[in-house]
Amino acid sequence: MQSDTEVWKLLLTFFCPVVCYTNLISFRPQKRPFIVSRWRQFWSAPVTAFLGNVLMYFLFLILYAYVLLLDFKPPPPIGPALSEYILYFWVFTIVCEEIREVKDVFFFLFFLGVWIMAYGVANQGLLYSYDPDLDRVFRRVFYRPYLHIYGQIPVEEVDATLLKGSYSHLRYHLPSYAPYCLVLQLGRKDANRLMTWESIQKEDFLTAQNKIQKSSDSERLKRMSVK
Repeated sequence: MQSDTEVWKLLLTFFCPVVCYTNLISFRPQKRPFIVSRWRQFWSAPVTAFLGNVLMYFLFLILYAYVLLLDFKPPPPIGPALSEYILYFWVFTIVCEEIREVKDVFFFLFFLGVWIMAYGVANQGLLYSYDPDLDRVFRRVFYRPYLHIYGQIPVEEVDATLLKGSYSHLRYHLPSYAPYCLVLQLGRKDANRLMTWESIQKEDFLTAQNKIQKSSDSERLKRMSVK
């Protein structure tokens, strides 16, 4: 195949391979049969390999964006979707190709897995301690940190867990606070109202603590001035 072949002809032949048997692209004469020689010259050309890599990379980006924006299902048993499985397999083939060409990427993936597992273990231990369900534990340790890489963070669960901890702290200081388990049984609108009420109560509590601190400091200064 001649090196000055136009790009649009290559793209057309790439998507419609039978075009290579027409006169649209000029090929060097070969002693092999017509069908075999033209097919081999076209697909073994460096420019064809380059265009193929570029096109497949754009298709991968389109599939990647589609899965993340439109078809990213929740964890099993609801998900993952078929497109997500295809994306996983595609990523696996890319990783295998990188390992075949650059062996250093294996060490990067190994350390990435270690970091993901370390984060998942810490996240599970801090937010969901004493959970006897092994299936949930493994999904939170391995699958959820993987989702966090792409920004899939369960904000509602984190807010509920933090709210649980804040109520446990406030009940120690203010026994009149409602039990935190009531918050988890409320709807989104009522929970937002209760969280607003909680923030106001905390501000009042901190203001009162600051007044007590200031009064104690002023009394201390008075005693020091008398002495």
